[in-house]
Amino acid sequence: MVAERAAGVSDERDEQERALEQARSQAEAARRRNSQRGPVDPTRIGGYEVVARLGAGGMGIVYLAEHTQTRKVAAVKMLRPGLESESAARRFEQEIDILRRLDHPNIARIYEAGTAEHAGAARAWYAMEYVAGRHIIRHSDINALKAEKRLSMVGMVCGALAHAHERGVLHRDIKPHNILVEMPGTPKLMDFGVARLTQSDKTTMHTQIGQVLGTVQYMSPEQIRGNHDQLDARTDIYALGVVLYELLCGRLPYPHDGRDTPALLRAMREGNPTPPRQANAELSEEVERVILTAMTQDPGGRYPSAQAMGDDIARVLRGERARGVAAVEEPVKRPRGFGVSWSRLFGRGGPSDAAPG
Repeated sequence: MVAERAAGVSDERDEQERALEQARSQAEAARRRNSQRGPVDPTRIGGYEVVARLGAGGMGIVYLAEHTQTRKVAAVKMLRPGLESESAARRFEQEIDILRRLDHPNIARIYEAGTAEHAGAARAWYAMEYVAGRHIIRHSDINALKAEKRLSMVGMVCGALAHAHERGVLHRDIKPHNILVEMPGTPKLMDFGVARLTQSDKTTMHTQIGQVLGTVQYMSPEQIRGNHDQLDARTDIYALGVVLYELLCGRLPYPHDGRDTPALLRAMREGNPTPPRQANAELSEEVERVILTAMTQDPGGRYPSAQAMGDDIARVLRGERARGVAAVEEPVKRPRGFGVSWSRLFGRGGPSDAAPG
């Protein structure tokens, strides 16, 4: 037993070293090109040398950077120029506070934070773990992952979400691009830029009623309505259900041509998604039950917690029946039985219909 634990620690350390080496290689390649950093970008933030711009969002700009003394590679986010207002600064500070509350192997962790002069003003910044990976769907497709592995990764994200929710953090923007996967297959939940603290707190910033935050295709019905004071953990669970649907079905649950957004929003608020097994006939009833439970229109019919969703995924992976929630309608039985559909889903022999629940 001791030897097994030691081997597990060694494997985890090796994985971390591989990820770090990959990050350093990417940093060095960007430094040689010297073309990914714009003329208005800083060359240094705190103790970090800026190597390249990774991207920009509503609140900040994210840079690939390397600490000048420790050589640690990090993603450094700085409040973007033009956001000098007191409210923007408070929002950025809350993002830092949220990240400091979290400590989970499937959540990118913060290293340090500070203030640096840039573009004529003192700007807040923070450095966090740089995740050298692709988003969960891209990673799964490129590596041709079987459904079992895809489901397993979502189970790990459930653990990360449960951790965040236990610490009073609601993510509010769960989507594939915010779940990055490092080789050999460790998902990391990212980007708490629109997250909210659920408990009363002097640093909590309340979103105005009717304001929509997040990515439309992954929003829960209550989030689309803009009633943000009514959001809770089940909102994130709905979004993760959409990610799982897309991951296993190869499409989103509500078709959208990119033009008629009002029709999409109406369908998401009032309609029902295309049944998962209609989108992918090889899915088992148990996997469909997990997806439909997470995506139920009424929050009361969803998993009550991310832990409960993760527990159901674990049951399915063990060959047991998913429990779901009583409010979810029983999926239509297929004549060939659960054993055949499981075999199709995971590409191997599976449990019989008599598997324990």
